This record gives sequence, structure tokens and C-alpha cells, in this order.
Amino acid sequence: MTSGSGYPLKPEPATRLVRWKILAVLAAVLLAVAVVNAVTTVDDAARFAGRALSLPRILLWELSSVVVIFALVPLIRWGALHVRGGSGTAVARALLINIGTILVFTALHIAGMVVLRKIAHGIAGYGPYIFDLSLANLIYELRKDALTYLLIGATFWLNESWSHRRPQADGAAAGAGPVPASQAAAAEASLPQPAVPQAFWLRDGTTSIRIDPAAIVWVQSAGNYVEYLLTGGRRHLVRGTLRAEEERLRPHGIVRVHRTRLVNPTRITRIDMRPSGDAELRLETGETIAGSRRYGLGESLKQAVQAP
Repeated sequence: MTSGSGYPLKPEPATRLVRWKILAVLAAVLLAVAVVNAVTTVDDAARFAGRALSLPRILLWELSSVVVIFALVPLIRWGALHVRGGSGTAVARALLINIGTILVFTALHIAGMVVLRKIAHGIAGYGPYIFDLSLANLIYELRKDALTYLLIGATFWLNESWSHRRPQADGAAAGAGPVPASQAAAAEASLPQPAVPQAFWLRDGTTSIRIDPAAIVWVQSAGNYVEYLLTGGRRHLVRGTLRAEEERLRPHGIVRVHRTRLVNPTRITRIDMRPSGDAELRLETGETIAGSRRYGLGESLKQAVQAP
């Protein structure tokens, strides 16, 4: 069983930058670009147009743009994390989301920097600030903002994607070299295995039904009830909580992959990992369900799913 997105079925987190470090780097880069742009603009105006521009005023304009861009970084990250491999439909959806997000980002960036510049002009006594709303100028701003969006978005996307690359074993990281698979399997086999109860009963209404745990596809929360989906499309609704059913089903290899869902890993046919660490799980029934990293998705599947 392999992952449709090219990731192994036993994903483990790799080293990645903490988000505040990325923000710190972005802030430093944006500030540096603002200063360089301001100095270059003033220098070019003097050399090629014979105009003397005020460096503080131009720097104020550049910094107002930086402030708004930095405030919109969460929006850029949100759009970037929708980009992932998978079906053509998923790719097209991610493309449409990001095109729309770029347009929103540009509109908010222009509006925000204009407001800040008007306020700053009033405080500094520079007089009114007027922004050219011509189509040519708006296209110019869109072109710049699209490039800025793509560069920042790529930074977040690459950082999140890196976390899903399989790291070497702990022994290799410590300089001892990777543990051979045969030795790991032998060590695991030598551990005492708890006895798994064979009988598993469900109380569906007034009827108690004995089921084979291997026939379970998924179990999900349904208000004050829990719904079971078995092979062949059979469904049973039992009164209880998902947490209680999770405890009952854990010895049978049923794992939690979402706040509202347990899954039988042997019924999974494909896993599409997302840059965020979440996943889409394709089941043998043909349906696709969500998996969340918040519930130890990687660890659960690592223990329960064996790649060929």
C-alpha cells in the first residue's frame, strides 16, 4: 500500500523551522528590501530625472507597504498550505484558491498601505497622499504583489513539506547508523503481546450483535451515539462516546485519525499527505476521509500500516 502523493505510509516529522523564526527572517528581508528600494528610488530620480526626492518620505512609503505585507502573512500561509499533490481536482482547487487569495492579498495590501501613508503624511506634515487608481497602476501593483505572495508562500510550503520527509533512524542521527529492518522486526516480535479478546459485541437498539473487528471500516461520532461502518456497507448505531469505543477497539488495531473518526488501517488504500501534516485517507469503499496530525496520525499509521 503506497501513498498517492509520493510520501511513505509511515510518515515521521523532520526538522523544520519554527514559525516565529520564519516570521523573523521574513521581517528582516522585507525591511532590507524596503531600505534598498527607497535608496535606489531616490538615487535613480537624481541621476536619470534630475529630481530630488525626500528619502524619509520614500522610506515611509516602503515601510508602510512592508507593515501591511507582514500583517497579511497568515493569509499567504493559508493559501500556500492548500497546495499539495494528488488528483487533478485537488491541484485545480488549490490553483483557484491561490489565484483568489492573490487578488484578495493585493486589494488588502493596496488599501492598507494607502491608509497608512495618508495617516503618516498627516502626522509628518507632508500634505495629502494621493494614490493613482488607474488600471495600469493597479496591474503594476498586482504584478508585484503576486511575486511577493509566491515567494513568501513558497517559503511556508517548503518548510511544511520538509517536515514530511522521512528522517533517518534515531541511531543514525546519533552516529550509530540505522537499525536494520530485520533486527527491528525481531526486537518487536520478542516483546510480549497482550491478548486480544476475540468477541466484540455491539448493542444496536435492543439487539446485541457480535461482529468481527476486522470487518470494521470506520467508526465515527454521531452526537450521543457512535456509528459503525462495516464491510459490505453494513451500519450500526450504538449509544456511547467515541473515546469509550476507541478504548474498546484499540486492541484490535483500530486507530483514531481525527477528532470524530476512528479507522481500520487495513481498509486504507491510499494516503495523500498535506504540507500541514494532515492527510486525506482513501478507503477501500471509495470514500475519502480526513486525517488530522493532532491525533498522532503519523504514529498511528506507522504502527498499524505495514508498507510492502
